[in-house]
Amino acid sequence: MTGETKAISRFTVPQLAELPQDIRARIEEVSEKSGFIPNVFLVLARRPHEFRAFLPTTML
Repeated sequence: MTGETKAISRFTVPQLAELPQDIRARIEEVSEKSGFIPNVFLVLARRPHEFRAFLPTTML
């Protein structure tokens, strides 16, 4: 694939700047530690209540 990026999901994936602060902080922390953002984080982030249930943000 030249010049194309493959979608990670059939659902829309939000931009980090669009996310609530607690979710953005959690994703940025994981990104700093691992060097990448797992796709599941971005897909779950489109539904903040589900993200928080699956990956509690209070564990920061």
